[in-house]
Amino acid sequence: MEGKVFKQIANKGYPTTFLRDYKPENKEDKKPTDPEDGNGYSADINEVLRNLNVRYKRTVDDNWVATRESGDTIRLSGVKLEKGLVPDVRGMSLRDAIYLLENYGLSVRFSGKGRVLRQSPEHGARYFEGSTVSLEMNM
Repeated sequence: MEGKVFKQIANKGYPTTFLRDYKPENKEDKKPTDPEDGNGYSADINEVLRNLNVRYKRTVDDNWVATRESGDTIRLSGVKLEKGLVPDVRGMSLRDAIYLLENYGLSVRFSGKGRVLRQSPEHGARYFEGSTVSLEMNM
């Protein structure tokens, strides 16, 4: 019987604290407003912003976008992609960065978790197919 209970607990991920018990240390932490800026696949970003009722404006109709705050609105602008040059994946999730880089014929090595903080070689550098791009991730 004990094994079943532990398995249920492990499979469910029960919370250990309640959100109502959270007391922010800074006044700025009291109320989250907009999600953090992030770059990535435009359909995913559009869906998140729409579901959170965040005002946003698309300035391009590209598949890959960068987000920037502009007052109370998030602006979506295109990420410049050019064959033969390493794309800028900073601010993207690991999933989006790997997808984009591997479709350009690049191998990916990463450390950490979260969003891409740094990349090497830098975006805009020339590359050969099969070259490796190293990503440093950060929450």
